[in-house]
Amino acid sequence: MTRKATAWFLVLSVVFLPFLLEARVGGSGKKKNRLIREKSPYLLQHADNPVDWYPWGEEPFEVAKREGKLIFLSIGYSTCHWCHVMERESFQDPVVARVLNEHFVSIKVDREEHPQVDEVYMSVAIAMTGRGGWPLTVIMTPDGVPFFAATYIPREPRYGLPGIVDLLTEIARVWEKTPERIREVARQVEESFSREPGKGAGKVDVNSLKEGILSSLRERFDERWGGFGPEPKFPSPQNFFFLLGPEIPEKEREMALVTLERLARGGIHDHLGGGFHRYSTDRYWLVPHFEKMLYDQAGLLIAYTRAFALTGRDDFRRVAEGIVSFLKRELALDGGGLASALDADSEGVEGKYYLWKKEEIISLLGDVEGERVARVFGVTEEGNVSGKGEGWEGLNLLYLKGEGGDVPERAKHILLNARERRIRPARDDKVVTAWNGYSIWALAYAGRVFGRSEWVEMARETARFVLDNLRRGGGKLYRRWAGGEAKGRAVSEDYAYFTRGLIELHRATGEFPWLVKAAEVAGAMVDLFWDGERKRFFDAEEGEERLLFRPSQPQDGAYPSGTSVAVDVCARLFFLTGDDSWRRVGEGIIEGLSSLLNRAPEAFPYLVSSARLLANPPTLVVIV
Repeated sequence: MTRKATAWFLVLSVVFLPFLLEARVGGSGKKKNRLIREKSPYLLQHADNPVDWYPWGEEPFEVAKREGKLIFLSIGYSTCHWCHVMERESFQDPVVARVLNEHFVSIKVDREEHPQVDEVYMSVAIAMTGRGGWPLTVIMTPDGVPFFAATYIPREPRYGLPGIVDLLTEIARVWEKTPERIREVARQVEESFSREPGKGAGKVDVNSLKEGILSSLRERFDERWGGFGPEPKFPSPQNFFFLLGPEIPEKEREMALVTLERLARGGIHDHLGGGFHRYSTDRYWLVPHFEKMLYDQAGLLIAYTRAFALTGRDDFRRVAEGIVSFLKRELALDGGGLASALDADSEGVEGKYYLWKKEEIISLLGDVEGERVARVFGVTEEGNVSGKGEGWEGLNLLYLKGEGGDVPERAKHILLNARERRIRPARDDKVVTAWNGYSIWALAYAGRVFGRSEWVEMARETARFVLDNLRRGGGKLYRRWAGGEAKGRAVSEDYAYFTRGLIELHRATGEFPWLVKAAEVAGAMVDLFWDGERKRFFDAEEGEERLLFRPSQPQDGAYPSGTSVAVDVCARLFFLTGDDSWRRVGEGIIEGLSSLLNRAPEAFPYLVSSARLLANPPTLVVIV
């Protein structure tokens, strides 16, 4: 090479090297797509896919419209097992990527970062197919109107489902040959979601609603194993909040206590590290899906604390202590705030981090103690979960078998230390405002009940982090913090849960500034999400870009809805401040939902609890 050519080569290298480095990051040599610029752990998991992903925003919709391409929307979250499966099977596959890149504009969404997007398209999926779940797959016209929805789609045909390549190829063929067929389906979908829901019928009888929920819970209660309804079983802490609330008969309250006891004994409970897994695949609370979510820990910490306050039972206290220990050890971030979740998988196998061979336990604890601990934890030579999951042959999940026996703390400590030397499940480090607010509520409440000032301090530090890093000004909030960046307009649950946490922190500390902040945040919540004329409380701000409709989902789900907590917040601010405007908003929300409440009260246990609180103010006793 000549000296002149060498000089030009160096110039070109300097000019283009940053772009080359941006395209190929890390030692894998894989080309990175535009998701590499995102902060969401879930989106970053897809950053080296050969699929030409876009994050949610205006750009992919503009590209689709300009190029006349269909939109492939995929929604999931970082700790979702089946999201990982679909990513490995399909989105890493060059054949799948070729079909998507040629015929579709592909958008990847973290449902925890954009819950309003997930809510809209999950509603579409349920309306079209009768079922929902994650990963959620929606295909839309270039105008952004859905016409196809599904959850997990296999790479090859199985489970009675078509393979993704065959499916996408056929949809692309229909769009090319007879696009009017697709546009007609999309028109019907758009029309069905454009109808304004019926207005509430007026007042509700909170005692009648209470009886309706009790009747439903009695009918669905599993008397042998606790919980409500068939498997899969979710903890659903709002049921515990309701049953452990005021004026609930002893017999019905016992349903909550039995369920909490069964949960604590089952494999859904992490007996070494504290905290709970996502849900149980069976009626026995034995085999869970293994992700550990921050919001589940917060709800169950409140539930076990309430159960302890009512019963004084030491086993409930120990479970609550274990949850807080897990939060401190696993989810508390060095810079402040609480991480969202731990993954279900490690080393590509769901639950592997939590499973044991009997010989491991004997080796760690010795023959005598090892045999006794194995017996208490239901551990066998052949494995107590063999055949129940991929890669689980000869492995055991720890649970408390039978009624007797206890495991010494020393033995648990040895096993936990050994487990922590394994390859750990990934942690989703994003700080979600709603779930941190929920945790502030839980930690402040539990700290007050158990007299643990360090738990209250943890709540205080978390509240400061949110106020310092997730405020937009004027009481407005961001949805999440990740990678040093606050992003996304908060949704109604963020405001409701953070306000509820601040109110509980005020109660635990007696510090008035927390109440002032609570009223400020709640005021922004009312301004942004409450439509007094239509008597509707929305989940997203008005004018959210590219949504098919403005979502409003008041039913409780995996945890109490933002609407339910908003009514709770209004009731408490009314009692604490005497400002009647809070009462009027709370009653207006209930009135707007009266038809739904009267028709299916069992879908709204926490909203009914909040309505009962608003209708029956606590008695204030002043001693002079």
